[in-house]
Amino acid sequence: DGTEIRFVWGPVFKENECPDTESSYEYIKSLRPQIIVANMGLWWLHFQTKGRNQKGCVAETWMNYEHWLNNTLVLAEEAGASHLLFKTTNFICDDKYTNRYARANH
Repeated sequence: DGTEIRFVWGPVFKENECPDTESSYEYIKSLRPQIIVANMGLWWLHFQTKGRNQKGCVAETWMNYEHWLNNTLVLAEEAGASHLLFKTTNFICDDKYTNRYARANH
């Protein structure tokens, strides 16, 4: 039916670096999505310093959560999306962690 799903943290995200939000938003807009599912969960902070070493920008995004919400709404409008869904954090099964995350979890 032509349905396409993309996880876009994607072409501009590198682990342990601040996300390039501007480039991510431009990329998302270029896709002209019908639906955007926005997910900013606590997983951004999960295992900080215990196998994951995100930069301070991750905490700054949480401290300015309303700003992120507004930017996401503007993104959806500018991309021409007909629906914007805000998703909550997924449940995580501890026994599925591997390597550094498994070590950090115990």
